[in-house]
Amino acid sequence: MATIRLYLDKRRSKQDGSYPIKIVINHRKDIMINTPYSVKEKEWKNNRIAKSVSNSEAKNAKITKMMSDIEAKLLDLDRDGKLRLLSDKQLKEKLQTKRSDKPTLFIQTYKSFTDTRTAERTRELYNNTLNKILEYDPEPTFEGIDYDWLENFDLHLRQKGDATNTRAIELRNIRAVFNHALKKDITNVYPFRKFEIKKEETWHLDLEIKEIQSIIKYDGKWNHFRDCFMLSFYLIGMNLKDMLFAKKKDVKKGRLEYRRSKTKKLYSIKIEPEAKEIIDRYPDDEYMVSFIRMYKDYDGFKRAINYALKKLTDEEGNVIDERMSTYFARHSWATIASDIGISKDTISEALGHKYGSKITGIYINFDSEKVDLANRKVIDALTKEC
Repeated sequence: MATIRLYLDKRRSKQDGSYPIKIVINHRKDIMINTPYSVKEKEWKNNRIAKSVSNSEAKNAKITKMMSDIEAKLLDLDRDGKLRLLSDKQLKEKLQTKRSDKPTLFIQTYKSFTDTRTAERTRELYNNTLNKILEYDPEPTFEGIDYDWLENFDLHLRQKGDATNTRAIELRNIRAVFNHALKKDITNVYPFRKFEIKKEETWHLDLEIKEIQSIIKYDGKWNHFRDCFMLSFYLIGMNLKDMLFAKKKDVKKGRLEYRRSKTKKLYSIKIEPEAKEIIDRYPDDEYMVSFIRMYKDYDGFKRAINYALKKLTDEEGNVIDERMSTYFARHSWATIASDIGISKDTISEALGHKYGSKITGIYINFDSEKVDLANRKVIDALTKEC
């Protein structure tokens, strides 16, 4: 039977001084199969890419997988009595032939599942994950994504600098596609039975009441960002993008009525006097407030406000919280609401989360007055603590 080995082809270097790594199959003569990688001579140690090379473990794993696939094909050909009948050219063609439509099946399943996600941001996250998968493995298959593949993919992401929780998002997205494929009888393999997706506890993204009071009292060059943050807080942690693009006509009879872009859920929020004061300070013919007019686009405004919030100082000149971003408004509202005794169901409804069981949720027509009262209590808590 044919033998197989790795070979650093030093006959001709590339422009960067590296040499291609090839898989050599000795049949009648040596047959060379290209791998996707090339390294400099000093980076090739004991038939492996040295650890000093970026993503070395993931690259070595990919090469090992390629060799295993070739060995499997050779065994099949030998068992069927076909190997000895093939010329070197014929064998090379067979070994380089892509495996049917299995990679396409995984990719198409992944894409079709992504298309069913209703939120634009969710689809974007799934597409980002697919790009990372294809960067690591150009031909992913349901059968090929096993425990070792997941471990090496996770290692590949870690070596590229992705944090633990970022990698967890990518792995959960892959798991969701496998769950979908199982339900649809597309595959019967499931590598996540033993594979554990690791995550780290994140910092709490909330502020204490006295810190929010310091934001209210802040007076400096970033007052408009202070007002934008506080308006979000007064509107129960309203999402920045939804708030910036809320229309003037969405304000009706003292309430802001809009559909959240992420979840498509309808909201009706009572505009408390503190919120109205800020809205009146930034009038616009089209939008509820004119903040978005200050920058070329939403992304520019978002970058600017998240930079400025980290620089806000209290009356003594101390930075309030160097981690602060617009997300803190929503988390802080929820934390204060919980601290002053507002029920979890009311907080969940105010934030647009699901609460209770699916069945009870069908029959409960949540009273918006409870949410209005909760928001008033949270805002009053800022005054009582002064």
